[in-house]
Amino acid sequence: MEQLNSVDEAQRLAEVARLGLGTSEKDSRFDPVTRLASRIFDYDFAAIGIITANGVRVASAQGADLDYVDHDSSITSLIVRANTIVTSTDARNDPRFADMEHVLHHDVRALIGAPIRSRRGITIGALVVADTAPHVASTRDSLLLSDLIDILDNSISAIDAEVTHHVLVETRTLETTILDSISDALLVVNSSGAVIQSNGAADKLIGTHLYGKPISDILTEDLRNSLARQIVQKRTISEFSYRGSGKVIQDSGKKIPVELSATGYPHGSSHQMVLTLRDITDRMRAEQVAEAALLAHRSAHADLLRTNAQQTGLVSVISHEFRTALTGMLAFSELIRDNDLTVEEVKDFANDIHTDAQRLSRMCNEILNASTLEATKAPLAAAEIDLANLVRMIVSRRQRAHTNYTFHIAGPTHITITADADKLTQALDNLLDNAIKYSPPRSAITLTLESSDIDATIAVTDQGFGLDDSDQKLVFERYWRSEKNTDRGINGTGSGLAIVRTIVELHHGTISVRSAPRKGTTFTIRLPRCNDKALAPPQAAAR
Repeated sequence: MEQLNSVDEAQRLAEVARLGLGTSEKDSRFDPVTRLASRIFDYDFAAIGIITANGVRVASAQGADLDYVDHDSSITSLIVRANTIVTSTDARNDPRFADMEHVLHHDVRALIGAPIRSRRGITIGALVVADTAPHVASTRDSLLLSDLIDILDNSISAIDAEVTHHVLVETRTLETTILDSISDALLVVNSSGAVIQSNGAADKLIGTHLYGKPISDILTEDLRNSLARQIVQKRTISEFSYRGSGKVIQDSGKKIPVELSATGYPHGSSHQMVLTLRDITDRMRAEQVAEAALLAHRSAHADLLRTNAQQTGLVSVISHEFRTALTGMLAFSELIRDNDLTVEEVKDFANDIHTDAQRLSRMCNEILNASTLEATKAPLAAAEIDLANLVRMIVSRRQRAHTNYTFHIAGPTHITITADADKLTQALDNLLDNAIKYSPPRSAITLTLESSDIDATIAVTDQGFGLDDSDQKLVFERYWRSEKNTDRGINGTGSGLAIVRTIVELHHGTISVRSAPRKGTTFTIRLPRCNDKALAPPQAAAR
């Protein structure tokens, strides 16, 4: 039998793939047609075959268990090649079919089949009805088969429409995803000056419901005039590009500084324009911060020069005072050593030496006191600890005390950080108390560890009642308790999570919560690994 290897065959295989009909599984969408065909013709077999690269896939069959048939042994391939209705009174004795294995195996005699076409007019398979007794196909049989093919065409058209819709949805989703992946705000404006498309960044920058909004309501007058002047110079929107800066107007009326890039392009008989807006608020704020930092640096430099001058002056004063006092002490002691003096004279000279010595002592004490004032008291007993080992010990103790809960630890087995082990233990104990208190018995509590060169995180996840958005905003407030927990009869003072937050802030770390009602809660602690700041009182702790 001639192989199916023409250009038409490549189109056929592409069409089958596009419709998703080339899989190995049966397709129940075709079963009503094969059942109807079997009943109408009162034949033993009815099948729908779909052409694939490796053979004919039997998408639906009645009276025979078939999956794949080679092209050389396929009635479907012969009908597809003929591209018309094919009949046989006795296939066993018909040279077109006599050598086909499944014709012999199923003792096929009477046979009638017709090609199946997609909505694009491409032949992709065939509907075959066969019997084990010889029959002569009548004109009525051909008409019935044509009616069944019409039904089948409708089914394939429905599949085609579903595939087309799916492709359109995927394309639109991909387009939206690509646009939303752009960090800058993007607006597409038609020739009437109305927004016809925007991305998520534009919604965030300007506001929602941008479709149809006049661009004049978005750009400030100065920016609109700058853009208009550029368009006038180029004479047409479809031939210009523009880069500038100005302000856009948010839905709230607030004006936000932006960099604007605009490009015009032809669209059918008209034109459109793409505007890219970059919020430069942070950059301007950073520039202001940098300018303030520069001023602070200059001020600090001036302070350093003043301090250096003061230190130089201090050294000079100390040197002078020491030299003066020592000179007097040496002179008085030489007088006592080298002269015969009365007791009263010796006492006078000794008193002078003592006075100079007291002055030197006072100076030394003043310097030491000044140094003491610069020292600070460390708020934590910070030391290098193995965070993972600390978590294992805490969980092991909890597992023994709470056998009706399952505890899991995930993450690295060793994480070295600088922290106060006792206070960190208190914080983790409070989180585990919280997880146990608000989780049903026999549920799992998971502690997930992660680390980087900079910080380490501990996430405690339970399968409890969860928190809604309003509760999450208050959960770390001291003595706050949810009314829902009161209704459930759960006791507590509401101070546990506030204590956790305080301990974390003492370590110059952060704590966050992620939760949803009936979906559990995750508290995540993030701590700096090399926590030199733990030796100094943090600003957060000052609250």
